[in-house]
Amino acid sequence: MEDKVFFTMVFQPIRYEIIRKLSPGTLSMSEIAKKTGFKKPILSYHLDKLEQSGIVLSRHEIQNKVAIRNISLSKVFYDKLAMIKKLVVELGT
Repeated sequence: MEDKVFFTMVFQPIRYEIIRKLSPGTLSMSEIAKKTGFKKPILSYHLDKLEQSGIVLSRHEIQNKVAIRNISLSKVFYDKLAMIKKLVVELGT
């Protein structure tokens, strides 16, 4: 993923808030909605964009006959974050 795409995705305000709530761990869409105050249609749209870009991973499962979408941050996200941290350290020296 290009850096420009990554930063555009991550620093869009709603997506940034979603990522903040996901870090670290896995949350269901209902849990993200409660933590952010965003309605599920808005969350679904932005989570789809984040998933298409590889920043988050979704796992769909059935619990008590209810479909649940669990979301977590991906390796792509953590790799980009590590790259940014390395650059910050290099620039600081």
